[in-house]
Amino acid sequence: MFAQATPSTQVRRSQPVTVRGQIHLPGGGPLQMQIRMQLISEDPSRPPEYIYSDSQGRFILGALSPDFGYRVEIEADPGKSWGDTTENFIVLGPRFVLNIHLRPPRADPKHPDPSVSVAKLSQQDVPKSARKEYESAVERMERADYERARALFERAIELFPDYVDARNELAVILLRDGKPPEAEAQLRRALQVDGDAVRPLLNLGLALYRQERYKDAIEPLERATQLQPGNYQGNLLLGMVLVQAGNDKDAEAVLLRAYEQGGKRAARAQYYLSHIYARRKNYPKAAAALDTYLADSPDEPNAEDLRTTLAKLRTAKQP
Repeated sequence: MFAQATPSTQVRRSQPVTVRGQIHLPGGGPLQMQIRMQLISEDPSRPPEYIYSDSQGRFILGALSPDFGYRVEIEADPGKSWGDTTENFIVLGPRFVLNIHLRPPRADPKHPDPSVSVAKLSQQDVPKSARKEYESAVERMERADYERARALFERAIELFPDYVDARNELAVILLRDGKPPEAEAQLRRALQVDGDAVRPLLNLGLALYRQERYKDAIEPLERATQLQPGNYQGNLLLGMVLVQAGNDKDAEAVLLRAYEQGGKRAARAQYYLSHIYARRKNYPKAAAALDTYLADSPDEPNAEDLRTTLAKLRTAKQP
């Protein structure tokens, strides 16, 4: 790709550059989870290395040289939200920004997977004007400028009313602002376009949960977890909703699955499991669940009160 200097030529190497980047889902929206990628350089002195994005799909590649080409490789998602992705690039300028768009997963005709709605979401033909407003809004969100981000998402939707990702992100801001009914309206409109879009389904469940409409929240959350069984956040929220709706039997299995998938990240599952077991008067299991929760969440604001409850559970007699 690049010309090689002869032994008699003195090569003046460019100054290294720090590259910032963003990973996008096949549908165009930003990835909202941590992901691993491998960075491979044409520089023979630089071995391949693994880089991790943050929970918003953002990443930083340090000390890259404009004198060499690079390749980023991302493995396919086990949940089939995206396929194997490779991005070749060179550093163009001191403020180069790398946007990586994940490839859609390969279809398997023998084992069709419903976890990605490629037909509607991943292949949305978004007008350039609407996409520009959307990308500017995402940038504003990264700067915590939510007011401006909201206006830009609204503009993107005005330009393209079927913009699923824009409506979902606008709903995230509305939920942050304590406006779950308005968020619900945006999410239901997005789901009219793509009824299998997982993030809008999860956020709709959250919007209904915050309105204390627990039974209404079950359907979208069940659908989301059917589409992405390995999504611990979806299973955790579904379990919480089932508990609030009075369905402890189904909630127990879902919460156990959430904790198995998420570990400490799903610590809240153990808190709700403790309530389920206490209501059944199975005090040893209730104590064990609460003990696990406190071990996983040492900064819990009500930790002292919960330790008092834990002591009572440990001394409670079985019926």
